[in-house]
Amino acid sequence: GLYGITRDPKSGRIWYAGLGISEVGYIDPTTGKVTHFPMLTPNAGPRRLHIDSQGVAWCNLYNVSKIARIDPSTGKVTEWDLPGGRDGSPYAFGVDDKGRSWTTTFKDDRLHMFDPKTEKFVSYLMPTKGNGMRDFYVDESGWMWAAAWGHNQVVAFKLEEGR
Repeated sequence: GLYGITRDPKSGRIWYAGLGISEVGYIDPTTGKVTHFPMLTPNAGPRRLHIDSQGVAWCNLYNVSKIARIDPSTGKVTEWDLPGGRDGSPYAFGVDDKGRSWTTTFKDDRLHMFDPKTEKFVSYLMPTKGNGMRDFYVDESGWMWAAAWGHNQVVAFKLEEGR
C-alpha cells in the first residue's frame, strides 16, 4: 500500500510513495488526474518522499537500498544504489536547501549524503551502533537533528563539516 505523502507547494500536486505497489505518483488536485511513476527496480519499496525546490520528487527505496529521483516534467525515474550493498534498509530521508538528499541506513548506522550535481555519495558512520534513526530535521544553521530511538538520544550532525 501507500506509505508516504507530501505536497509540492509550488504546483499544488499531492505526491504519494507506494511502498507496497513500488511506484511514486501525484494527484493533480484541480483535475483529480493521477500520474504514476513505476520504480525501475521491482519490489523497490519507495517511502519517505520529499520534493526539492525544482518540484522533483526524491525518496528512498527501502527494500533494495537505493534512492530515487522522479522528474515530473520529463517522466524520468532515476535510481542510485546506496553505498554498502542491498541490505542497508534506508529509513529517514530528506532534501536540504542545496538540493542534496540525505538518508540513514537502519542496519549499518550510516548517514548518506547524495549530491545530484556530482552523482556521488558521502557516507558517515554514526558514533554508536544501534541508533535506529527514523527521522531527522535540518535547521537553518545546517545542523541535522535526529531521534536515535535505539539509544533514547538526540543526535546532532553539522552537515557542512561532517561532524
